Amino acid sequence: MSQRVTLPSLFAGLIAIAALSACGSSSTTSSGSSSSSAAAGSSSAPGSSSAAAAAGATSCPSASTVGGALGQTVAAPTTIDESGDLPSGATGFGCEYLVGTSVVIVVGANGVPSSFFSTEETTEQQSDSAAGLNINFTPISGLGSQAASYTYSIDGATASGVIAQSGSTVAGVFTSMLSGVTISQEENLVKDLL
Repeated sequence: MSQRVTLPSLFAGLIAIAALSACGSSSTTSSGSSSSSAAAGSSSAPGSSSAAAAAGATSCPSASTVGGALGQTVAAPTTIDESGDLPSGATGFGCEYLVGTSVVIVVGANGVPSSFFSTEETTEQQSDSAAGLNINFTPISGLGSQAASYTYSIDGATASGVIAQSGSTVAGVFTSMLSGVTISQEENLVKDLL
């Protein structure tokens, strides 16, 4: 059964995508805009050996980069249009990678205000509460200027993620129904993206 969660921003939209992916849907509706997986993915240039190369661009890291970091074999990415959820002047990317019926979401944004992370975390917790979700963010030290991880279950599926901000760059990795991936692996991939 699909559960639709309406949330207002990129940060919130990413959590919603993970929640919806856990329920078998890959589209979200956020206040004023709609996001869905595109039919064709955009992947980084062949030979790109680092997720960091993708962070400055607006394209997805390669499947081998993401899969290697998470210890999984992932399919080629499909882009997720989050442009309507980015702050004015920011650019970024959202990518969905399938691992069987499990989902990995990787995101990056540049040009976000320094207050973005803390403002969005507060907004996210309020939106989650209103939607009946209880997601607790655990701060992570040593990753960017601000970072947090989370793990939660919805309809029997587990989702986890790490999101961080360094200066005006935000990066996140989110998994849904994917066993064997640790918060540490997600954290290392986010570190490469920053």
